[in-house]
Amino acid sequence: MVAATIMLFLMISCSVPTTTENSVFATATPGGSPIIETLLPATITSTDTHISTPRATLSPTQITEIVKALYDNNGGCELPCLWGLAPGTTPIQVVYNRFAEIGRFENYTRPVDVFQVIYFTTTPPNDLVSVFSDGGWGFSMRVKDNMVIGFVTASANIKKFSVPSLSEFFSDFGKPEELRMRIIESMVIGENPDYEIALFYPSRGIFIRWRGETQSVVSQKEKNITVMICPQYMPTQADTIKGLSPPFFYLFSPDKNILFDEIIQKHLSEDPSGSYQPLDKANAKKFYDMYLDPTNKDCIPFSYSFSP
Repeated sequence: MVAATIMLFLMISCSVPTTTENSVFATATPGGSPIIETLLPATITSTDTHISTPRATLSPTQITEIVKALYDNNGGCELPCLWGLAPGTTPIQVVYNRFAEIGRFENYTRPVDVFQVIYFTTTPPNDLVSVFSDGGWGFSMRVKDNMVIGFVTASANIKKFSVPSLSEFFSDFGKPEELRMRIIESMVIGENPDYEIALFYPSRGIFIRWRGETQSVVSQKEKNITVMICPQYMPTQADTIKGLSPPFFYLFSPDKNILFDEIIQKHLSEDPSGSYQPLDKANAKKFYDMYLDPTNKDCIPFSYSFSP
């Protein structure tokens, strides 16, 4: 288990080979159909069993056009609004009415979930079918009192962020109000650990996280390890086969007072928040200044201690 001590040093750099991220996601052409506003309603019973709505009733061509339009312009709104839906002000019935004919809804609420968890899936644009080989493409919602309070979606679902870029995140959203990191030890002897980074913007209603692989182990002592990470080289959908996770957004109603732990534990139903270590202001600023530059190829050594 990773203990409470993690030190980040921003004084050593190295370069890594160019990745092939740009080849993973193709560019979709603008869709020719507007978002359908009035559709047949779908009803989902609040339960912890998986209940699905009827299959989409539009033709595959119509669905593709609508989904492409959503992918291209995010429904004409800025995050934390997703596909034209604003968290905190959108009733779940509005989502059912708007999207029932282009996909399906499933209730994945479990006893451990604080909020109702509803998934929406549809067919990905033709340009992205090879990337999302399972055919599922969409988002999940957190619902409280029949109101959508949050969306979980891959950055790949929005054209602007479909090629993951740390500098793009920083350029669009600014310096994170909180920046946290953690190490995930490998279960395979001799394999380098992975890392996770979370960018938290509570006043903007945006949480971003991804899981990447460390480049090398720089030093190793009995209870202290230093690894090299290159956070600007983000994993893509193709890397999920290795257990990595491309960036995803959790989008919620902006609230400067909401805590990081509340997002992790209540909204995402996870319980590893204690292992995330916040960067202090000085290191967070150095990290932000380094990776705001899209040409920066420098990596950073990341030291952590652990308990057996």
